Amino acid sequence: MIIKYINRRICELLLVLLSCYFVFSKDMNSCYDKAIMAEGHGYYAYLLSSYIYHDPTFEFFNSLYDKYYCHSFDPPTRNFINAFEGIRVNKYYPGVSLLWLPFFLLAHVIALIAGLPADGYSDVYQYAIGFAAIVYTYFGLRYTKKLLTSFSVADEIQTIVLISLLFGTNLLIYSGAWSAQTHAYSFFLIAGFLYHIRRAYFESENKPVFHLSAALVFYIAAITVRPQSVCVALLLPFFGFSWRNTIQWIKSGWRSKYFISALVIATIMIVRVTYYWHLQTGFWLLNPYHGERYDLLNPHLFDFLLSYRKGWLLYTPFAIAGLSGLFVFTSKKERLTLLLFWLLLIYVSSSWWCWTYSQTSFGQRTMVDFYALIALQAGIFFSWLQKRNIRYMHYLFAVIVIPLNILQTYQYRHGILDGDLCSEATYWKYFLQIKPVAYYPVPASSITDKKEVNNNFEGEMTIARTANQKYSGKMATYVCGNHPYSEGIKEPLPEFITGDGYTHLRVTAMAKAEVPHPEETFLVAEIVRDGKSLSYSNFSLKDFLYDDQWKEVQFGTVVPESAKAGDIVNIYYWKANGQSVDTLWIDDLRLEVIHTDHSYDLEKR
Repeated sequence: MIIKYINRRICELLLVLLSCYFVFSKDMNSCYDKAIMAEGHGYYAYLLSSYIYHDPTFEFFNSLYDKYYCHSFDPPTRNFINAFEGIRVNKYYPGVSLLWLPFFLLAHVIALIAGLPADGYSDVYQYAIGFAAIVYTYFGLRYTKKLLTSFSVADEIQTIVLISLLFGTNLLIYSGAWSAQTHAYSFFLIAGFLYHIRRAYFESENKPVFHLSAALVFYIAAITVRPQSVCVALLLPFFGFSWRNTIQWIKSGWRSKYFISALVIATIMIVRVTYYWHLQTGFWLLNPYHGERYDLLNPHLFDFLLSYRKGWLLYTPFAIAGLSGLFVFTSKKERLTLLLFWLLLIYVSSSWWCWTYSQTSFGQRTMVDFYALIALQAGIFFSWLQKRNIRYMHYLFAVIVIPLNILQTYQYRHGILDGDLCSEATYWKYFLQIKPVAYYPVPASSITDKKEVNNNFEGEMTIARTANQKYSGKMATYVCGNHPYSEGIKEPLPEFITGDGYTHLRVTAMAKAEVPHPEETFLVAEIVRDGKSLSYSNFSLKDFLYDDQWKEVQFGTVVPESAKAGDIVNIYYWKANGQSVDTLWIDDLRLEVIHTDHSYDLEKR
């Protein structure tokens, strides 16, 4: 009885669990962990521009960003503003903002009634966008379940596949943590499109026009969210597409309320995209990703699929079960359609100039959009195995992929697993690590020049040194409440500084805290010219010094393009709380000034 109830209500149960994950894993008080982050600012800016600030240039964004976020772009709008014909344009498509609209308006009304900051970024808006992703993920899961049912996948297998889909893939992080990314919404739209196409051509005798109309709306909406979604049309042969039947249905139903409504909605969505372009630039048609391109002659196929850096199958092994479903179809047409779709999708996706799809993403996020198809193929694969008396493989797969994904999601969220530059060595070094670690990876193969400076705090005793605690040698430096600044390193930037944005500071030291999780203790890297600060970065040690043992801590930052040779790098530790009585000891301080090539800073163009 309980099993039957779980099978029947699995999507609702997953909705509850996902909501709990969002509520308990996010800290809206932190400027680093809000719901609206990264390129989400660009998608969200359309709503603020239209309904609060009425500013198509998005100049309002900079002050909002400085108010609610700790780290800053230069200026903040650089995160999503591109140039087209010399004119500033939001490079992101506005489709997802339409899906957010009811949640945004509800938050805005609540803010106005409750007297909360009605500026678009206060907590009520953050929670609204966070729960929007959860709601659309829920409906995406429901559509996926309907797809599985339509292919006669058993309820038991459906349940395990859906649980594995949410908790055993990076759909979890893009629906429950990175809520302002597009992937949860694309997952929902593509799942809806596939379901309605399936119903139109295989199951619907009475309402084929309704399902075709619904599929059209889902398809156009998916394209306005992420243009790459246009490729799902290649799956039509798999779902029994027929020009003859389609034309016949359109002829018989083009005057129906379903078809007319679909055309109106699709037209509104398309016009909405071009209208925003025209409002910003004066052009109705343009490429907002000007300067970003596909390099089809140089795909990163192996890196995309299997690398420790971003390998899809490495970080999402559930996809292996999905792709295995390719080989169990008896119909040559079905196998060929699916095979061509996946080959083309993977080839094109791996050919994008930034094949990692941002340095801060977890796994291959661009593939999340198509997980309804992966789930369908996995369900068919497990059903095929079960018919051949190879039972319980779906359970075995779930036991492997779910704990692995939850572990790696936790590691990624806590900085243990690097979001972009993970190597084989670091992957296995921190494989089961759950305690925080601090490291700044720079691939050795990318280094074109380097300068290293060390301070082991030996020699003569000074007021900034102590012999009571040290990691090596005879002395170390320290900070405490009445001695807030440590001894450190002051060094001029070397001659290889070129202002190209490919120079990094990497600071490494051994540190030990008198009390676990020392409050307001920072490692600081500052670049100074003529007594004025050009850049300032600090790194909190609170999470990394969790006991009374010496720990290696590493921190890095990019040297600003305005810096030049001779500017002074100032490295030191700072105890911000003057009332604190606990002490932090530092030893074996090392500064590396590293110049890298384009292979490291893939995000730069």
